[in-house]
This record gives sequence, C-alpha cells and structure tokens, in this order.
Amino acid sequence: MATTTISIATDVHERLRKLRLRPRESFSEVLRRELPDPLETCGELLDYFERVGVPPANPLMEKAFREGRGRRSRRA
Repeated sequence: MATTTISIATDVHERLRKLRLRPRESFSEVLRRELPDPLETCGELLDYFERVGVPPANPLMEKAFREGRGRRSRRA
C-alpha cells in the first residue's frame, strides 16, 4: 500500500494517539475509523447502521434537547 508523509501539530498527534483502540493500531487505521466516507443516501445510512449498530444515546444531549422543546426563539 502506498503511503504519504504528513506533518501534524504535536497536540493533534497526541489526540490521534489517544484514539487508538489497541497499542499497535496505526494512525491510518484510526483515521479510517474516525473519518469514514460520507453516506450519501438513506440506503447507505441504513446499511451502515446495520453493519456497525446504532450508537447509544447521550443522556446529557437528550436532556438538553428535551429541556429546549417548547421554547420560543428570541430572534425577531
């Protein structure tokens, strides 16, 4: 497989390192997992969730969403 050398900031390198699921996981594997190809159709979205599963709900986001329901916008 062909490779390309890139330069990244030290803080970005540290973030990539923390995203590794196992010690020998390459940065290419991390990036491939964290930056998947965009899903362009509903069919692709369905296939994706059938393959990897639906992520669990974030209770803090759900709470914020529910608390914001029914409020009026302050925009004029």
